[in-house]
Amino acid sequence: MDRKILYSLLALSSIMADDSEQCGLTVMPDRLTARHIESKGIGYNQGYTTFEGFFTNPNWTQGSLVPFLDLRGHVFNNGKMAANAGIGLRYISSMLWGVNAYYDYRKTEHQNYNQVGLGFESLGEVWDFRANGYFPVGRTKSHFYQPKFHAFKAHNMIISLKREFDMAGTNAEVGAHFSGNKYVDLYAAAGPYYFSGKGKNAIGGQGRLYGKIGDYLGLEVRGSYDNLFKGIVQGELSIIIPLGGKKNVAHNANRTCSRDRALHKRAYQRIDRQEIIVTSHKRKNRVAINPATGQPWFFWFVNNTSHSLGTIESPFPTLAQAQNASSPNDVIYVFPGDGTTTGMSLGITLKNNQKLWGSGIPQKLSTTQGTVKIPAQSSTSPKLTNTAGAGNIVTLMSGNEVSGLNLSPRVNNSNAVFSSGGITDLYVHNNVVTGTASFYSGINVTGSGSFVITDNQINGVTNLVGRGIFIITDPNALITGKTSGNAINAFDTSIQISLDNGGSADYVISNNTITNTGPSSNSIVWGNTAGTPGRSNGYIINNNLFNLQNGGILIFTGGNSQCITVANNQILGTPANTSNGITIRTLVTSTGPLNISVFNNTIDRPAAGFFGVQAFTVGATTICLDLKNNNVTNGTGYFLANALGTFNLEPLLGNSGSFSTSGTITNVTDGTCFCND
Repeated sequence: MDRKILYSLLALSSIMADDSEQCGLTVMPDRLTARHIESKGIGYNQGYTTFEGFFTNPNWTQGSLVPFLDLRGHVFNNGKMAANAGIGLRYISSMLWGVNAYYDYRKTEHQNYNQVGLGFESLGEVWDFRANGYFPVGRTKSHFYQPKFHAFKAHNMIISLKREFDMAGTNAEVGAHFSGNKYVDLYAAAGPYYFSGKGKNAIGGQGRLYGKIGDYLGLEVRGSYDNLFKGIVQGELSIIIPLGGKKNVAHNANRTCSRDRALHKRAYQRIDRQEIIVTSHKRKNRVAINPATGQPWFFWFVNNTSHSLGTIESPFPTLAQAQNASSPNDVIYVFPGDGTTTGMSLGITLKNNQKLWGSGIPQKLSTTQGTVKIPAQSSTSPKLTNTAGAGNIVTLMSGNEVSGLNLSPRVNNSNAVFSSGGITDLYVHNNVVTGTASFYSGINVTGSGSFVITDNQINGVTNLVGRGIFIITDPNALITGKTSGNAINAFDTSIQISLDNGGSADYVISNNTITNTGPSSNSIVWGNTAGTPGRSNGYIINNNLFNLQNGGILIFTGGNSQCITVANNQILGTPANTSNGITIRTLVTSTGPLNISVFNNTIDRPAAGFFGVQAFTVGATTICLDLKNNNVTNGTGYFLANALGTFNLEPLLGNSGSFSTSGTITNVTDGTCFCND
């Protein structure tokens, strides 16, 4: 019995001795952390979210060596990624000493960056010190991007290009731990940093205040300032998820328990470093290169107040000199000079792939580094005319661009912009045409390929017998592109697409404003009188036609098949109007059907005895019509007529206005007439 009592006392003594060698519980060493920081920081321009895992030896509390693995993934607000993978070793003695090594990654809009980081730390019960170095590896700079106009020089254009790069550097800080109470740990730290790369340096300092509330929540505010990135203030919220339970801290005879607990806390705390690779950028000037030729863009400058060389420093005084000196693929850049047509009154004939630009509007130039916007170089646009010969002001060749000019036709039957055929591709935009001749056309072009005519103002003489925009296909040729956003006033025909001689088109007429058309034609005309089979697709949409004295839109086919959509147009006649709002007809020479969808158009005041929409066949030809949701006011609604041909009609839905028909109209199912694909 005595022996049993003795054994019990010895066991209790052992337990009490073990308890006396412990300094209590410390927080859990292994953890997952989710945190978010806003907004920009040193070397990055937006906030990010981090997911982090920190792992140590489970038995670290029983020894002095504490190895760890630190894994972090970051997602920036724009979806770009960054990451860190680090290992380290901390040693507990009178202080905690630590070393670490990291591999860092960052993806930006322009480049993937990598670097190696090395760190040292000395952590105490109250005071901490740490220093880190960052060393880029692999590709350290991006391609050139974001080209901007810099200047003209001689015959060239100089562009400014941005290039991003990462920066090597170092930072250090001294910190102090202090607590408001047992539920809150506070930490303040501050120190200098230095980053350098490609001739740029960031020298500054950063301070931060961190508060840990209980075991699960962290808040931090930090601020920095340097000569490159300037002043920055950030806030961070952390949610900490411990893995496993708390650990007992074994007492070391050479330290107090409070110091033991503090040093073991330091052994698991986060490694504080610049976790996002620091990047910056700089600009470099280069000559703009033509991507089509691989050679520098070559400019000829014209200013009628200057003389001699055709450079930006000394422009030619006349257009004729630029025409004679220039070569294909050059740019002829014209200043308004004294505001008159002096030196610019004989017109100009361009060469293939040339650009004729006025200085009064911004221009866009394609380069091997991307498209560059050239700001307007004058407050007004140059004035061009031609008082000689046929009087055409700008005569086109293939691949020309004409923009930013004030064009004034002064010879009857002349054209502001003209091509006689055999050309391919053109771009005519942002010009103003205002003539003094009795009759002329604004843009009269024949050819094939892409024809883009946009945002021009074309003004005629009152009810001028002429055309604002007249596009003709070469024989058996195809035209693509658009006529859009133009303002056309006082022409008998404002826009006409002619597909004669076997020509075809896949073309859009949209968002044009047409006013004050004359009494003898239609505002918009699309069609052909002859040709071989081959379908054309047309889209006449979102146009506004006001104050018309004759028809609004005329579509006809006398040759190949046509597939046309007429939608969302506003057509307003005058009391003197003498025709229909929309006219659709075939000719006896038609070799293919006319499939047409007419919907959501508003037509006001069709002429007396005419209609908002009239569609009819001539001869043994075919129309297939989809007519929906149109509104005809102040006049007769719709008239559909078939003589010897075929007239197919989809179900009528949502149209306002009266209906009348003549001949055999065949009802077909919805979707039968659709062919614009």
